Amino acid sequence: ILRCLVGSEMCIRDSYKCDYNEYFMFDFYHKNDTIRKTFITGVQKRDYIHMYNTDDAIKLFRNKYETYKMFKDLYKRDVIEITSDADYKKFEEFITKHPKFIKKSNNLSCGKSIEIINSADKNKKELFSKFLNESDSTVLEELVVQAEETAVFHPESVNTIRVITFKDLDGEIKIKYPFLRVGVGSSIVDNGGAGGLICLIDEKTGKIITDGVSEKRYFYKYHPDTCIEIKGYQIPDWDDALNLAKEAQKRIDDARLIGWDLAYTNNGWVLIEGNGHTQFIGQQIADQIGKKVPFEKMIHYK
Repeated sequence: ILRCLVGSEMCIRDSYKCDYNEYFMFDFYHKNDTIRKTFITGVQKRDYIHMYNTDDAIKLFRNKYETYKMFKDLYKRDVIEITSDADYKKFEEFITKHPKFIKKSNNLSCGKSIEIINSADKNKKELFSKFLNESDSTVLEELVVQAEETAVFHPESVNTIRVITFKDLDGEIKIKYPFLRVGVGSSIVDNGGAGGLICLIDEKTGKIITDGVSEKRYFYKYHPDTCIEIKGYQIPDWDDALNLAKEAQKRIDDARLIGWDLAYTNNGWVLIEGNGHTQFIGQQIADQIGKKVPFEKMIHYK
């Protein structure tokens, strides 16, 4: 059985340049070869990324705190990093100002290790030691308080949009296939990998143009917790969101293809993080349409 499973995955990877998870999420077992080849897979994505982003830039975006330092004014909130005992004073000042905050282990993705911490009822030194023991680099962030317009889907999580930007050689910044992610149940994160829903957004109007879908391929016309109808919802201040992503992209030259995560607050859009190794799963499972041809045309890929 094990040989069959391994052999099947190798066959899928060799034939369609994808893994078995993508084969399932893209519904390839109901599609012919011609349609399958219109999808951007993880293997093909790596070609794009390494063509347009340097290794140093990818490394930068994998480090949440280094990314914050570069785009601090676009985050519009306080963020600190804890790596050693020397950071205790900085930690103490931060939790005095922000008793309730978000904790993340640096260099992890897909919502892993993210917790909301309320330090008011905890021993400060014990909490600090716990963070040091858990990771060699822990990032603490001031809580993002999302506005009602996006909280309406799922108030327990900060629901974010992913906007992919591509910087052309003449400096023009293009945007393609943005999508919204919303949490489900008691989850405080909206990532698809953590069970969240994904829905595609029209890049020109900011309207949601698909139902919600999970990475297990469950489709939802209405959010399962709040019963909000998903398709047709207008994302607020859409031009401001696109302008924020473009402004961030302008500031870096050695990464020309980046996925930006943005959240909407009462003070407008804020940057959550940048992704130098952005994925193309959400954009394609939402409507089950491959995006390879128009995307490669946009980035001049040959």
